[in-house]
Amino acid sequence: AFAGFSPDQMAAMPASAMAGFKPTQMAQLPAGAFAAFKPTQIDVMPPAAFAAFKPEQLGQMPPAAFAGFDPKQLAAMPATAIAGFKPDQIGQMPAAAFGGFKSTQVGQMPPEAFGAFKSDQVGQMPPTAFAGFKSDQIGAMPAAAFTGFNQSQMKQMPPTAMAGFSPEQIGQMPASAMAGFNQNQMKQLPPAAMAGFSSEQLGAMPPGAMTGFKADQFAQLPPDAMAGFKSTQVGQMPPAAFAGFSPDQMAAMPASAMAGFKPTQ
Repeated sequence: AFAGFSPDQMAAMPASAMAGFKPTQMAQLPAGAFAAFKPTQIDVMPPAAFAAFKPEQLGQMPPAAFAGFDPKQLAAMPATAIAGFKPDQIGQMPAAAFGGFKSTQVGQMPPEAFGAFKSDQVGQMPPTAFAGFKSDQIGAMPAAAFTGFNQSQMKQMPPTAMAGFSPEQIGQMPASAMAGFNQNQMKQLPPAAMAGFSSEQLGAMPPGAMTGFKADQFAQLPPDAMAGFKSTQVGQMPPAAFAGFSPDQMAAMPASAMAGFKPTQ
């Protein structure tokens, strides 16, 4: 019976009736019917019903309906359904709902959907969800969204995703988030992205991450950022990375950091 639902019928259904929706019923609804969903209807639907969502159904939902999503509903959705997300839908989703994201879901989301991410939404995502990120998804995110990143999330980011970072995005990240960097992530960071680093961000990075530095990356660091270097970080840098040093960078390095230099460097 549900296969015959029209948008008009769905729009006329009282929100209270949606509380009884089952996965089998949801699976039968035609994609076109989803165009009439309202946030008040979404708000009362049991999480179990979301387990039957399909990408074509999700893609038909009006952006305003996404204001009704909660974390448990999002967590129940199959990863394949996430492929139906659009930027204007993401923009309407409450930040709290992002707490339901899983890495497998993130990996299925189209890059263009990331163009609507906001910092408060990013800040609510579980660290484990970051394991699903890809470089083209990172590259599509607005720089302002990166203010929501934290250390625990950064620790879970796949090294391959780092290739999507831009200097504008790096420049917006809190210094505390940089403490989540590791050497494998650093190796994948585009040299151009290094131009976005500040001294506070550089100083917050763990010494172990410095082993991933390369000469072409070092060459792009702004001289102003050099003030953040610590002796423990300098001592971890591979000798080859110093081939990217410029006189201006060397002049800006604090005297205290020089104690970390080794004869091989």
